Amino acid sequence: GHGDRSISGVDARPAMDSAGSFASADGCPPNPSQTVSGDLTTILWSGCSDGTAVELVKVRGASHAWMGHRGTPAGDRVVGEPYQGLDASAEIWAFLVAHPRQG
Repeated sequence: GHGDRSISGVDARPAMDSAGSFASADGCPPNPSQTVSGDLTTILWSGCSDGTAVELVKVRGASHAWMGHRGTPAGDRVVGEPYQGLDASAEIWAFLVAHPRQG
């Protein structure tokens, strides 16, 4: 988003709005399921066209740093320390493996 910590100075849509747009484009039902586990809130649109799904994971207390990996002093000053309770790379890979491209 845009704010006093914005690097680019460009407004960005909220993640929920972007995920909802993907869900709509994929023909997903309008009401996603939501589960909460500790700091993580997972919002999932399933039952979409062609077996697709859209998932948004919100992490309470996380900075904008890539989660689950070591940061750098320079990066930590700009985007904050990486949240270690979730490995973003592993989560993305698991989602892609579970939803292979059709055709």
